[in-house]
Amino acid sequence: MPIPYGIDSMVKPLRHVMVQPPMMAFGEAFDNPDHGFLHTVDLDVARKEHALFCEIVEGLGATVHLLEGDSPSPDIVYTYDASLV
Repeated sequence: MPIPYGIDSMVKPLRHVMVQPPMMAFGEAFDNPDHGFLHTVDLDVARKEHALFCEIVEGLGATVHLLEGDSPSPDIVYTYDASLV
């Protein structure tokens, strides 16, 4: 069964959430000034925080779907991306 995607409301309960864990591109984003990161990223801490975020979302009743593979963009980890809407 395909997973539905997209939204039709900003206030309805979340049913499915698609996330990408922090990968190397996020951990190395500070090294490239074009990304605009003001501080280095502790990738281990970011991964632990992401796992906790997923636990919280699941605890609220949403199904968390993890994107597979590494993305070349550090921006993939943001919790909301209007371009997906």
